[in-house]
Amino acid sequence: MGKTEKISIGIIDDHPAAIFGLSAFFEERGDMKVDWTVTSIDKLDAKIESEPVTVLIADFKIGESLLLDWTPKEGGPKIVIYSGFYLEENVRNAFSAGAMAWIRKSDSLDDLERAVRNAAIGRKTIHETDEQFFRRDRFVDISDREQEVLEQIYEGRSNEEIATKLDMQVTTVKTHVSHLFTKLDASSRNEAVHNAIERGLLITPDETPPSAIC
Repeated sequence: MGKTEKISIGIIDDHPAAIFGLSAFFEERGDMKVDWTVTSIDKLDAKIESEPVTVLIADFKIGESLLLDWTPKEGGPKIVIYSGFYLEENVRNAFSAGAMAWIRKSDSLDDLERAVRNAAIGRKTIHETDEQFFRRDRFVDISDREQEVLEQIYEGRSNEEIATKLDMQVTTVKTHVSHLFTKLDASSRNEAVHNAIERGLLITPDETPPSAIC
């Protein structure tokens, strides 16, 4: 059996001590590696392009607008914000743009490690104290696979058709659909589609979506 591929990490932070400490911490994990670090936002694009990483740990205040430009890029790194600042608007905007986590520098390194591991598999990490305003803003954390199933539901496909389309077992599709109903507070496929559109999880060309199969 071959070695498990390590989670590759990039770090951008303008504090050398923070970079040194984080690099040492992740190198000790065994299945993680810090491929590079930068201290300036103007070096970030070139570094990401020349040496792709799975997860980017980023100090938000270095260059928040440029950091958020990277979050939706296909094939780009999953971004974990690691910041000493915490403003509700910034956190909400970061998640809306596609950030996978916002970890405070006052949080434990175990919290940061968990966020990096989750980000590497496409899972967001929501801090307990964030939950109230995420509920108020109707934030929904769904996995990449659940997103794919949701888009197929929007297209009106049955569980069997989704299974064929996504090369999955029907039972697995049913599990994803059940999770989507729970996360979207829905009791039917049509309601799930409607709620997903309201929450911005589905971008539709028309105001009226196709009928979902009940």
